[in-house]
Amino acid sequence: MKVLLIGNTRIGDFILSSGIISHLVDTYPDLRLTIACGHLCVPLTQHIPRVDRVIAIHKKPLNRHWLELWREVRGTHWDLVVDLRNSIVSRLISKTKLYRLRSTNGNQHKVEEAAKVMKLAHVPAPKLWFGKEHRDFANEIIPDGTQVIGIGPGASHLFKRWPPEKFAELCKKLTAVNGKYPGAKIAVLGSSIERKPASPIFETLPTEQVIDLVTKTDLLKAAAIIEKCALYVGNDNGQMHMAAALGVKTVGLFGPTPTHLYRPWGRDCSFVCTDKPQTELKQLEKQIG
Repeated sequence: MKVLLIGNTRIGDFILSSGIISHLVDTYPDLRLTIACGHLCVPLTQHIPRVDRVIAIHKKPLNRHWLELWREVRGTHWDLVVDLRNSIVSRLISKTKLYRLRSTNGNQHKVEEAAKVMKLAHVPAPKLWFGKEHRDFANEIIPDGTQVIGIGPGASHLFKRWPPEKFAELCKKLTAVNGKYPGAKIAVLGSSIERKPASPIFETLPTEQVIDLVTKTDLLKAAAIIEKCALYVGNDNGQMHMAAALGVKTVGLFGPTPTHLYRPWGRDCSFVCTDKPQTELKQLEKQIG
């Protein structure tokens, strides 16, 4: 069964809609899946079962990326197309059945919205797939029996970031003798742009207590690390959604992003958010530069 999934371009959105992929894998034993998604999300597809092909979408002016995708998929008759982007592509290609995102009312969580696209009676939870090499990496960094708290101090926008010094203060309180996780190690994860937000943690905590993973992991290695954490605390970003999808106790820190749409999805997840309006936070970002 040939299925085309036109997915999201951002990592967090891709993870939130990954329950649809899980549903397809579990429902169709003869599945031959093609996934079109943002180039940053491609590493997350590496170990998904029954994937024939992954097409990386690079956004281009005048929506030319949709033209390029159409050229890639037009030569196939698809048994099923699932279009989570409501793109023109899904309406122009040959297919037997089409599910597409028709409209958003702004009230449904993104996980529920994805399930609604396929008219599912249940809401499949987000899921991540990674291999033995990723778990071996995590076990080398974090031996079994080591208590670790995962910290994600970065975010795509400055107005979505909790003050860096607050992360350092929280880590000290959580790992103090009388804290919730006494003596726990702190695993700091993020890309190169997260180095500066993470610096107060490195400067405040003892070197032997901190596991510096900033810029040192790809997405699936980071996921395997997070899976071993007793707790993950981070800003509204892709790593936060990773932690929730892996069943890790997760606390998401939100600024202006609407929590009813993007809160971490899971039974052991919670969030806190600012009461400052989005406009004020965006103005602050401009002032800081």
